[in-house]
Amino acid sequence: MGTWTSLNAPNYNGVVEMDIKNEGKDVYGISVIGNTKCFPDRVFKGKLSGKYNNFIRFKLAPIENPEDSFAKNRGVINRYRNAISMVYSFNKPNSECYGDVGTMFISKIQPYSSIQGITKK
Repeated sequence: MGTWTSLNAPNYNGVVEMDIKNEGKDVYGISVIGNTKCFPDRVFKGKLSGKYNNFIRFKLAPIENPEDSFAKNRGVINRYRNAISMVYSFNKPNSECYGDVGTMFISKIQPYSSIQGITKK
């Protein structure tokens, strides 16, 4: 679970939920982005890099066309591997969100807690 904020329009923001899987240095998964007009349901694939595999980069695509990427994400995984800070950029000219850039912060949901709004259950 996490949040995203557009740097072009800071009032444009929302929540993000990601299911990230990795095999070696390859990462892939699905994500759902709240409060967006540009492909709220997405798939992604990319790579981990760096001495400790703590850098992540991937391309996003619509679920119905996973080879047609519309945005790139690059970020850093903290050393405890439970959070990712990243930036995104929409790079597909015919996308309604073309040119938008922003930030995301994703936090791993631990088995002992669940993020529902801001409260712990």
